[in-house]
Amino acid sequence: MFDKQRIIFEGSSVSKYLNENLTCIRFSLHGVIDAGFLPKPNDNNLIKHVFISHTHLDHICALALYVDNYFARLEDSICVYASKESIVNLQEHFFNNKIWPDFSKIKLANGKFAIVYEEINIGDKLEIDGIFIEPVKSYHTKGSFGFILSCKDNSIYFTSDTYYHEDIIDLINSRTDIKQVIFDVSFDSKSAKLAKDSMHMTPILLKNIQKQVREDVIFHVFHIKYDYQQMIEEELRELDILKDYGMIIKNGSFMQFDTDYNIGMKEVLKRHNLDQEQKLETILKCFSEISKGSDSKANLRVLGEMVKQNIQADRCSVWFIDNEHKEYYTLHADGVNEIRVPLGRGIVGQAILNKEAILENNPQANPHFDSTNDKRTNYTTRSILAMPIVNSDNEVVGAFQALNKLTNINNSFNEDDLDYLRIAADYSGKIYEGMKKQEDLLNTQKDLIYSIAEMVEKKSEETGNHVKRVGKISEIIARQMGLSDEDIVLISHASPTHDIGKIGIPDAILNKPAKLDDKEFRVMQKHAQIGYEMLANFKGEIMEAAAVIAHEHHEKYGGGGYPMGKKGDDIHIYARIVSLADVFDALANDRCYKPAWPLEKIYDYINENKGIQFDPKVVDAFFAAKDKILDIRRIYCD
Repeated sequence: MFDKQRIIFEGSSVSKYLNENLTCIRFSLHGVIDAGFLPKPNDNNLIKHVFISHTHLDHICALALYVDNYFARLEDSICVYASKESIVNLQEHFFNNKIWPDFSKIKLANGKFAIVYEEINIGDKLEIDGIFIEPVKSYHTKGSFGFILSCKDNSIYFTSDTYYHEDIIDLINSRTDIKQVIFDVSFDSKSAKLAKDSMHMTPILLKNIQKQVREDVIFHVFHIKYDYQQMIEEELRELDILKDYGMIIKNGSFMQFDTDYNIGMKEVLKRHNLDQEQKLETILKCFSEISKGSDSKANLRVLGEMVKQNIQADRCSVWFIDNEHKEYYTLHADGVNEIRVPLGRGIVGQAILNKEAILENNPQANPHFDSTNDKRTNYTTRSILAMPIVNSDNEVVGAFQALNKLTNINNSFNEDDLDYLRIAADYSGKIYEGMKKQEDLLNTQKDLIYSIAEMVEKKSEETGNHVKRVGKISEIIARQMGLSDEDIVLISHASPTHDIGKIGIPDAILNKPAKLDDKEFRVMQKHAQIGYEMLANFKGEIMEAAAVIAHEHHEKYGGGGYPMGKKGDDIHIYARIVSLADVFDALANDRCYKPAWPLEKIYDYINENKGIQFDPKVVDAFFAAKDKILDIRRIYCD
């Protein structure tokens, strides 16, 4: 569940080249301000409300990709709230069927349009999921907005991209509920003319505003352009703009609505204890989420997000040892793909080698620091925490790493941060052991699945690579539909046994070089029930999925299939996917009773049976991934 007491920055960058996400503030489970980046959804957190500050690409680009990729999952229109000028820009220059499809005219399966627009104006106040949002004038492009977000009696003012204006000062001073402000600072003060021409802030301009507003207001900075980062950070430090509690916002940064920091030392200590309680709540929520899922990589990502939130680190990564290759590698790492490093190299390598935690706030001066990955990913490491991960036998199996503290200008970690990393490392060790046991079980099941599938192939010689193609095609369709990684793995590994029941069908019927008569077809239909009964006795996720697929892959979406006559969503999604993959491959290849059909004839057949034999969402995903499916047909040809 999303914590309504805070906002989270899914992205805050100007450029994706920085391995950062573009601008997006998540203020509720279903609502965001700006869509430079939108997080991958699960079943209950689809984005429904998008407030647009202005239509520069780094604030809108992910909206197009989100709708396009998760179209089949959307049950409600995504409402885009923006000024009249911004809506016109989106309609005429972006969602115009030239740059991107016009999703305001494309309907979802339930008849609703994928995108709807709602014009908002200065003075409006909307409530979304218990958070109030008010558009305010931004001094950037025509029709651009900043936003005031309010929860109870506390408000956060997000200026978005803006230039200096005295009205900003008047607004902050007139609204005592505004406790924090988030300013775009894209250029250093020496680039004052460039900042003015492009309507962005500089540190000196921001300090000028800070001097004229209430002292209790906390200033945060986002949207720093890469080439100006070092100069801007030096100015922020010299001008003392961020003071004790302001931060340079990065991916995963968050801030509470309720922040009254203008208090004495006794109250600061009291407030610190409250923060510890909030951190404990984050940990408990994290463990609760982990307990619901068996996907080890996903669980490690959850742990990484918990650590980033609790210690306000920029990045987290989880490393495990590969003894065979004498390396350690990332099973989870923010912003990059898998990294492999020789054992012992780097600060993480030393934590693994010496079996001890390392807190290093000056890594560049550490002789063990390895800058290879910084150079490769265009990243600057300023501080590191590394904690060994041990198994139940007290053997080091990897390390948990955090990089760059965000809540102070020096990016310095402390011993408290190390404690939170230790919690994550301890739990990672348990996940690792469970992962290894699960891998052994899955490998056993996969071997069994393919052995059985080969047995069926030998009995029905003309199927050739049919089971391999069906597995690969099913995987592609599942991925196109946005199923979870866990579901994709299961359907890929389980689908090869969809016709296992044919082992119980007489050869004369199975290999008859002509159409089956009614009696023979009734015998052939029994293979679905036979396959289910064979597989249902085995335990394990893959075998259970295989049993469902074998049982239901001849059911029809509109009813009338066999063996149970199920229809619609009562048919398991795995079986609905395999059903189409199976039919396509059967029609596209020679069989003992027919030659292969031309592709256009197959496509016509699939379209004609959309909603009758096949799930419409599966059909849409099939055609969206058609080129990849044809590649599989070519690679695994008979």
